[in-house]
Amino acid sequence: MLELRAGDAEAVVDPDGGGRLTRLAVGAFDLLSAEGCFVMAPWAGRAGHGRFAFRGDTHELPVPPEHAPHAIHGTVRNRVWTVTTADERHARLRIDLGAEWPWAGTCEQVVTIEPGAITLVLSVHSDGDEFPAVVGWHPWFTKPLGSDVEADALLERGDDHLPTGARLTAPDPDDGPLDDCYEGVHWPVALHWPDLTLQIDATGCPFAVVYSEPEHATCVEPQTGPPNGLATGEYAVVSPTQPLVASTTWRWGPARRT
Repeated sequence: MLELRAGDAEAVVDPDGGGRLTRLAVGAFDLLSAEGCFVMAPWAGRAGHGRFAFRGDTHELPVPPEHAPHAIHGTVRNRVWTVTTADERHARLRIDLGAEWPWAGTCEQVVTIEPGAITLVLSVHSDGDEFPAVVGWHPWFTKPLGSDVEADALLERGDDHLPTGARLTAPDPDDGPLDDCYEGVHWPVALHWPDLTLQIDATGCPFAVVYSEPEHATCVEPQTGPPNGLATGEYAVVSPTQPLVASTTWRWGPARRT
């Protein structure tokens, strides 16, 4: 485990557990539930039926039985990452994309904590051929009292949990439990607890999935593309000279509600 500290905040990163952020505490308050925050790469969310086409070729992805019939959340979240550098406030980790991904490449995450904020920078790199990719984070935040999310639209979700292609008016996330993707997110997004407000900002992530169905947690997941983006063409093309890079910064402060 890597323990990072700044001011009254502590973050714990588990290289052996998928490079997962297993804890983020401000004083005595844990912002994350037991699931922590894991990386989604080289795709985020569900990949419909584990199948997509790229430049005329069809590719198959592994489908876990518990999520059938779809592949989900990429290839790096449950594998061992290599720590390349680390100190009290900073950790850099790296992993290859694995044999289940059709192309050779790597993923890197850099975690930096400072007084009042933590920043996660994620990048996917090609070792040779170009390939499509979508990346993001899946943080499980301790259940907030409320949240503020503004976006241009909500992607309609079908019974198969994949976007239908229709765009809906973006709802207030506090109006009901969600497992849905917002498009054109107006960062930052705010989460509120009795004694603390968290501002979630992101760069390179026009999408965010909000998963608020669990009683113990709410997930706000910054993503570079939507669920099933590999199949719908809503992805970035990664090449040896053009990695896919995204970042998210979480800033905390005294409780307030806008």
